[in-house]
Amino acid sequence: MKLQYLGDTHDFLKYYLLRQLSAVTGQIGVIWMLTPNDQSNDGKVNLHLQKPEKYQALDPKLYTKLEDIYKGKDHLQIGYLDAIGLIPKARYYERIVPEPGVGSREAFWQGAQSVIQGSGLMFLDPDNGMEIPSTSKNSVKSVRYVYFDEIARLLDLAPVLIYQHFPREERSAYIQKRIKELKEKAGAEEVRVVQTKGVGFFLASKTNLNQFDAVLEKLADSLAEVGVRVV
Repeated sequence: MKLQYLGDTHDFLKYYLLRQLSAVTGQIGVIWMLTPNDQSNDGKVNLHLQKPEKYQALDPKLYTKLEDIYKGKDHLQIGYLDAIGLIPKARYYERIVPEPGVGSREAFWQGAQSVIQGSGLMFLDPDNGMEIPSTSKNSVKSVRYVYFDEIARLLDLAPVLIYQHFPREERSAYIQKRIKELKEKAGAEEVRVVQTKGVGFFLASKTNLNQFDAVLEKLADSLAEVGVRVV
């Protein structure tokens, strides 16, 4: 996650989803997987500001706060989100993901687990999403991804929700490929996906996800108006 994207449409959907899930999970452990800002605006979208009549009604408080952040009325710092309580009962791990040779990735995850222990759900927010074959942990680009062994260690503790940017691939086939990888490489038993036009949120668990059925059904109904599907 880069702070430069705070308050955009992906953020709105992310926090809306987490606010709804918190009613089921209690404490949510949020691992931001921060990376330094750059000069790019790739992926920054503001559909929620272009169509307020569709988004604001979903969660007026959330909409107003993120609108302020997006327009620069509030300081772009991750701790601000904790201070204003956008995600009820959340615990945050706010360290930058270390590049190979600069810091220890293992130490990053040990620190994360010590902060978010006891959470009923863990949220991972990498820049791009889950690992890809062309980028090993030794690559400088590894900071953009979460790896399946890292997901697996968290799945031993609680269900995990993972942010995933969609590449230019056929969407249904890509989602099924990622679900299969989560099951085969991270040990997930069940995976559900909240799918937007550009990104997905993969909810994985080592047990069934029955506890989330009601809230996922509610999300499917409330978000259909803004083109979001739950699969």
